[in-house]
Amino acid sequence: KHTICSTISEGGLNREIACSHLRAFHLFVESIINLILKKKENKDTCEFTSFSCPGGLRSFEKGHCFPEIDMQNSSLTLDPTYRTDIGRFGEQVEGEGVMYFSTKDSNQYCGTQLQASVQISEKTGYTRGILQLQLYYLNYTVIFQIKCEIKDLASTGTRMNGLSVAEYNSLTKNVDNIKAKLSYLDLDYEESKNKNQTDYMPTLYIDRIIIRDMFGNRYVNNF
Repeated sequence: KHTICSTISEGGLNREIACSHLRAFHLFVESIINLILKKKENKDTCEFTSFSCPGGLRSFEKGHCFPEIDMQNSSLTLDPTYRTDIGRFGEQVEGEGVMYFSTKDSNQYCGTQLQASVQISEKTGYTRGILQLQLYYLNYTVIFQIKCEIKDLASTGTRMNGLSVAEYNSLTKNVDNIKAKLSYLDLDYEESKNKNQTDYMPTLYIDRIIIRDMFGNRYVNNF
């Protein structure tokens, strides 16, 4: 059995904070505690839900493999695409191969995994940089860092994805007010500025932003 986890830090997906042995221990302990609370006290607890990604780690980091689970399917283990095997033993473990999931950077590690899809307008020219999307709702903040590299836009535009994790059960369909803040770091512009070549001025045009979780809940904003 093999599982790979990637941690979501406060600044977004951080590949450097890999799934170390110590982190794996913390995830295991947390999953056991949540399982006990669920069985003994009938509490709605968070489960680490992993999923496969045929394109590997790079595709996972770009949000290309984010699943959508049918809420009517009460047993996630019926589908080989996603598993909740952490904290399970022996025959209870059903996942096979490399599985991926995102966590928060501190306890409680388990949360609601999210994907942000940003539709870049065809008006946008070549650009290379990092788009940071910050979401504010209730008393929570979720941050996505999305890598953008656009060389030749098709007529339909280009969609960039990013991953992050919200507090468990904090972002539900009952949340009707979400504020977003966008900032963009153009790497080519920063390089030209350092060389005193400031004729280039980056402009990123955005048509749509979609935030969704694994269970079909989504929040759409058109520009």
